[in-house]
Amino acid sequence: MVSASRTLGFNQFGMAPGASYYHKSGLYADVTGYWSKEYEPNYYLTVGSIGYLNSPTTWWSFITEYSRYMYSGLNIDEYIAYKNNVGVSNFFDVGLVTFRLDYQFYFGDKVAHRINPSVMLNLQKRKWGKIDRIAFYPAFSALFGSEQITQTFPYAHTLVGIIYRVRNGLPLYYDETKTEFGILNYSITAPVAITIHQWTLIVSYTYNIPKALPGEAINLINTGYLSASISKRIKF
Repeated sequence: MVSASRTLGFNQFGMAPGASYYHKSGLYADVTGYWSKEYEPNYYLTVGSIGYLNSPTTWWSFITEYSRYMYSGLNIDEYIAYKNNVGVSNFFDVGLVTFRLDYQFYFGDKVAHRINPSVMLNLQKRKWGKIDRIAFYPAFSALFGSEQITQTFPYAHTLVGIIYRVRNGLPLYYDETKTEFGILNYSITAPVAITIHQWTLIVSYTYNIPKALPGEAINLINTGYLSASISKRIKF
């Protein structure tokens, strides 16, 4: 599979080639590489995954997966807190609507939790000319999660206290690290998938509305981007 994405309004471009193997038992393995001219080196990440998918009923299916993130060419001052991920994705089909609930546990030097509920509309048409299947499945999702946040507070809140600490060579501030949980992002996606024989083309637009956690001192802006992927299914 080869995919590409572009952030609208910015000169950024990336590719993500990969290969997956699915066994009839439900087990699968996947390797995906990520390339972008925004990073140095351009090929900056390889993700290896193993998982299991199943459909216990006609209306519920799930995927469990472990992923390992392997970064390339990290500088000595670059720090990656999370290099492993274990998660489960649940899909509940109700007519033309699919409700999805994901849970992800990230771990490495730190740990973090992610909960991602979403709702998706499934609209599709089969056998349209030479097209075997064309599908449109817009979705809205919210991302909740935990993160460690460090805040700086003053030891003294009065002028007398500040003067006392300065005269005695005492620090004026201290850092406090705590774990916050809350909304991290809202996302709207509008993908179109076209399948012809073993080939599938997916073109999607995504708009993200990131949110800062309480006490998180970061500047966030809404972003939109287009992505495209093409894949071929090979039967053994």
